[in-house]
Amino acid sequence: MKKDKEPSGFVSRSVLGRKTITLWDTLLSKLFKKDARSYHKGKRLLQQKRKNTQLATFFSQYSRFGTKRGIVCTVTQFPEDTMLLREELENIHTHYANKHMRELISADMWGKAVAYRELAPGDSIPFSSIHQSSQIEMRVDTCFDLWNEVRAFGCISTAGESILLFRGTDLSFLTKSGRASMLSDLDPDGPGRKLFEASQDALEEWLWNERKQGRETRVIGHSLGGSLACYALIDFPHLISARCTSYATNYPGVNEALALKWEQLEKKPAFLGIVSEGDAVSKCGHLISKTVLFTPEKEIPPMQSHELLFGAETPFSLFEVNIHDENQTKSRTFISRVHRGFSTVLYQLGLKHILPKKKDDPKDLT
Repeated sequence: MKKDKEPSGFVSRSVLGRKTITLWDTLLSKLFKKDARSYHKGKRLLQQKRKNTQLATFFSQYSRFGTKRGIVCTVTQFPEDTMLLREELENIHTHYANKHMRELISADMWGKAVAYRELAPGDSIPFSSIHQSSQIEMRVDTCFDLWNEVRAFGCISTAGESILLFRGTDLSFLTKSGRASMLSDLDPDGPGRKLFEASQDALEEWLWNERKQGRETRVIGHSLGGSLACYALIDFPHLISARCTSYATNYPGVNEALALKWEQLEKKPAFLGIVSEGDAVSKCGHLISKTVLFTPEKEIPPMQSHELLFGAETPFSLFEVNIHDENQTKSRTFISRVHRGFSTVLYQLGLKHILPKKKDDPKDLT
């Protein structure tokens, strides 16, 4: 990786700030013991021993716990950060010979890093698709303001593929979008459900247009963004590709009614859920469809597990998750009840007057 300078106007995080985040992660580890953050494994699908040194270095520098500014799962508006991501996406494409692994790790980078950039129409980001021999350039076509600057991005290409990218939770109390995303996590119907319902007309219109253009559309998201991606898959299955796989990483599961709606679909879009061993966020709600478990050999605290870039920690294995058994585990049932109970109380105390209503029209920033 090239040595870069901090962007003009950037205020560096203090060592104390990083220590505070690390301390908070340690406290979460004690609150959610290892067994409560483990998943019901099926067969091992893959074992990766070859280290991606460049990706590991990138995460060690630009994660929330890194030595430089946060880029992964942190909103920034610096063009330099987008250029850094281009470099990493190109590294992913050349490092992994397996085209399925290449696409998976590329999609993970999109959900955890690309979605957190302040992209504008015309911006271009590479993506590694298993259906293309080389990387394809995805051009931002539409920027959505779902609610209070919580973003989604419609990206198109000349290769017949498009991506609807949802931004996940922005852990910033100082920004409107950060507060809005964290409040949306507390929706008693499931993280982001009312946010999605308030936005669905504009999103559906964009998806319909992509279908008319003959492009195969996939949805991608991480954390809250993964939940939003799942809602799109469940509510608009006829508009999302059955050929190009959609991805949701480390996402809170959906509520029981939506999980049943997914199961009853006659024709489902292609979808892969990915969770990390040690992450507590994905222990909430019901997982849907095929899900794989990213399992590094080293035990990792919950916040770092939630934001860890796949491939940044080696060696690792991918396992199938038995979602039928996983959805019935005691830890999942307990965490889901806690979230539902806590969010229901907050909703009745006043959150219902804050969260967006379905009649609201999201702004199209294009």
